[in-house]
Amino acid sequence: MTALLVHLDLKGKVVAVDQLNELHTMDSTLSSDEHTRIVQMGGFYVLSKVAGILHVTRAFGNKELKDWTRPEPFLRDVQFVPPQSSKIASTCLVVGTNGVFDVMDSSAVANVLTKFCTRSTPSTADSATPTATVPPTLPQGPSPASHHGESSVLDVGGAAQEPQGVRIGLTYTGSTRPGLYVLPMRGPSADSIRQIIARDVDFGDRVSVIVPDSGTPPMGALNYPLYARLGAAAVLQLSVNAGGGLHVVLHEVGAGRVMNTRDFPLAGAALTGDWRRSLHEVSDEVERWITGVAGVSSTRVLFVRGGTLWQVDADGAGPQQVAGVGSALGPVWHPSGTSVAFTEMLDEGTRVVVRDLVRGSVRRFTYDPGSNSSPAFSPDGRTLVFSSGSDGTDLFSAPLDGSAAPYRVTVGRGTTNSQPTFAPDGRRLAFTTSRLGRPEIYITDSDGANPELLTTSGFGDQLYRADPAWSPDGRFVAFSTQIEGRFQIATIGLRDRAVKQHTIDGVNEDPSWAPDARHLVFTSSRSGSKQLWVLDTESGRLRQLTQGPASRMAAWSPRLSNAR
Repeated sequence: MTALLVHLDLKGKVVAVDQLNELHTMDSTLSSDEHTRIVQMGGFYVLSKVAGILHVTRAFGNKELKDWTRPEPFLRDVQFVPPQSSKIASTCLVVGTNGVFDVMDSSAVANVLTKFCTRSTPSTADSATPTATVPPTLPQGPSPASHHGESSVLDVGGAAQEPQGVRIGLTYTGSTRPGLYVLPMRGPSADSIRQIIARDVDFGDRVSVIVPDSGTPPMGALNYPLYARLGAAAVLQLSVNAGGGLHVVLHEVGAGRVMNTRDFPLAGAALTGDWRRSLHEVSDEVERWITGVAGVSSTRVLFVRGGTLWQVDADGAGPQQVAGVGSALGPVWHPSGTSVAFTEMLDEGTRVVVRDLVRGSVRRFTYDPGSNSSPAFSPDGRTLVFSSGSDGTDLFSAPLDGSAAPYRVTVGRGTTNSQPTFAPDGRRLAFTTSRLGRPEIYITDSDGANPELLTTSGFGDQLYRADPAWSPDGRFVAFSTQIEGRFQIATIGLRDRAVKQHTIDGVNEDPSWAPDARHLVFTSSRSGSKQLWVLDTESGRLRQLTQGPASRMAAWSPRLSNAR
């Protein structure tokens, strides 16, 4: 969904407009299926604010605004409890389906705000009818997804914002990112702590990190104007507390205030894997405070090296072999992050193995005695889909608990059907098939119904597309495509089927999405040998993840925790 969050003053004048790309339902009685149907029907959302969190409590009606200047906008006008602020008297949430605001110009937006978002308060009831004006900073086009949290995100413009109970997020462009100044700190392992957190936030590609080489931690109140002149929109203050944990304070420079404060426990001894992962969790939370979107530092990447499984932290540190695994190809993570699946190579063929990383237990899946490979977990973690066959291969689906035999999803009639990847809602699959005489990517319902070609013949000179990976936000499928004799990474939009090529140098294949639906990890030969690289699909920034022996077939984990 797309939405405009419009803030009004006591006279009904628009004082701020924020654009959201998603409106997350927090009420457990409203399922994602109902949420989708409501969007399609054009129903109302009824919102309330409890403990600073925006809640969707119920949905009803079938009202569509017919007097809109553009066709079929499907907008709904929703109001909730006004925030407590001397400048803002009320807030109106105008909600529309994806793409509605992407095609609206400023005058069209102004018409909506004037018609549905302006209103008089009791103190101004006798005054003239208020009119809405659109500020120059009105977002045009899509913005990042919104997230709920206990405090408002950073106001990059420098004006103070009171907590609204809804995370709006920043509008990122390739050249504009809020600056974060990371202050010097003292205490045990201070330099390592500061370096790890600064690097994590930098790798998130949403914030420009400013880290002075040395200095003394400031005492007393911060000189906010000084940090503003240094290009900082926020200042991060770190210190080791009496219990050995990390005390974190985030300052909002423009408002001249403390934005968030929290103490984080640090697991294990300094510089160990658990200790580093504790810092990664801190980094992800700091990024969420600033942008409304949690980072992906507390994740790991599975990959194949020397014919077996390895894993590495998302910053490239701590590569280690996965214990108890022999020959392995094509790993994937279970949504819980506690299990992995992979293809096991045997003399008599291949089979799919699911290994519990916590208990060490193993379960094997086969349908045909010959080839069984390319596993994929359903988003709810209950189902495993894999490829199997001797004369051609098809996709088969089996309950993970082994309560039923695998059933056939595709009917390939001697063709190859493999490499399944689930949509985030679990209703559809993308997969690679040779049914057209060449590898192409199809989409089908998870039960095999309604198959359709996703990759058309208009992109790539040799018509070879494979390795599909459905993005966690459901908007794109990443894949490998052959261009001028070499594989490159591309993405295709599920709404408009627009294709974007992301790589040029070397051979690039096997993409896998990070949980933020923004970064991809893939195999590339650009450094002279096959290594893993990370791509920010929005800015195009690249960084090498692995070093040393050849590494390939990466799989990015969900967000992890030391508690797992």
